[in-house]
Amino acid sequence: MNTREISDGRHEWLAGEMESWTAQGLLTGDQAARILGLYGSPEERSARRGGQAVSAITSLATLLVGLGVLLLVAFNWMVLPAALKIVLVVAAMLASHAGGWFLRFRMGRRAASDALFFLGCLFYGGAIWQTAQVFNITVASNTGFWWWAVGSLPFALASRSLALHGLVAAILATYTGLSTVGWFFSSGGSSERLSDPAFSIPLLALPGLIWAYGRKSAGGVGMYVMLLTWWVLVQPTAWRLDDAPIFWVGSVGALLLLIAECHPARSPLAIPYRTFGVLLTGGVLLLLGVYTFNSDALGRVMPTPLVIETAVAAVVAVGLVVLAAELERRRATLSGSGYGSAPRVGNAFLDERRRIPLGLVLLMAAMGFWNALVGTPLAPTIAANVAMLALSLWLMMVGLREERGRPFTAGVLYFLTWAVCRYVDMFGDFGGMVGAALMFFLCGAALFGVARFWQRRSRKGSDHA
Repeated sequence: MNTREISDGRHEWLAGEMESWTAQGLLTGDQAARILGLYGSPEERSARRGGQAVSAITSLATLLVGLGVLLLVAFNWMVLPAALKIVLVVAAMLASHAGGWFLRFRMGRRAASDALFFLGCLFYGGAIWQTAQVFNITVASNTGFWWWAVGSLPFALASRSLALHGLVAAILATYTGLSTVGWFFSSGGSSERLSDPAFSIPLLALPGLIWAYGRKSAGGVGMYVMLLTWWVLVQPTAWRLDDAPIFWVGSVGALLLLIAECHPARSPLAIPYRTFGVLLTGGVLLLLGVYTFNSDALGRVMPTPLVIETAVAAVVAVGLVVLAAELERRRATLSGSGYGSAPRVGNAFLDERRRIPLGLVLLMAAMGFWNALVGTPLAPTIAANVAMLALSLWLMMVGLREERGRPFTAGVLYFLTWAVCRYVDMFGDFGGMVGAALMFFLCGAALFGVARFWQRRSRKGSDHA
């Protein structure tokens, strides 16, 4: 019987609760033992952790060995005949994959087979350019990376190796950068081609993302979310719409926060979306919260692309909320709770989990329209500072709601970052020490207010329980 993965801390908590329930007569000793058996024995959990560590170390060692082999062959490459070059490249690739297949399906050694599959995919990447060199075939750098990813993806899906999925995501990310913004660093400039938006990236990332969701792997989800986020961020630059799409970056970050809140409550698969969303949105708000940045930099943004970018993000955000409400309604209906208790679309827009992320998307759209139509920096500066406060308090509430320390700590640190930035502004130009002292008093009062609000909310929850 396959056991479910669970951390040692949660297993200890569950064992303690089982003892309490058994003592109260809610469970028998046999029932408690059978429930704990679903999560494996201490030896099985220790072996699972050891296997994961061995797999990670073996993948790293394989990467170093592969690089060493490639460098050794490259050192003597020019003196080898063309036929021998092809034989060496193909033989190394086939031998690695054959060894990986034998170890996986004949000997059951998964870690070793994953290492050989990883090595074979490295050899396959080197074989693309070496074969092209032998036959004098012109292979663009981005095209070679595309074929490398396409050839490695089936092995990643078949072996279910997180390291191989990481290799595929890294190759696709490199291909995305070379295809979409490579022109920006090339000598030819924008005259080389209109755009290359790398349309195949979502299709190539989708199987890996489905695999990660099926395995409930937060790490796998994080790798492909990072890849897709990178692809979405560079689209305005690829289409020559905007070389510095700051509002688009903030909108994408807010959309990631919204996608995280469209997951079921406390889902670990929402963590990658929330992490990248906080980094993008928080970083953009730090810049937009400075008056001098708004007055100096934002006036250079082209109005028409800015309106297009922010309008698209707002439409996508509304669509996400509607889709999440419909999925929750169907989930509630299938669970037998009926249509009456299922969330409606109107209530979904007022859901406190999605209220701040949706508001941030709409705020980025409004700031983009304001900058395109009006252009004065004062209103965006004030709005960005209010949004920074809202984001920090929302992160604290997420941490308290899910009983997780990292979001709460991130909210506190972001609030302190906002306070320090505003202290520098006020101390330098707008109020000296008196103004800075007043600002810190207001920050302290705001935190006291949040603590009081959460205390009252907790009391109401316990009264209704």
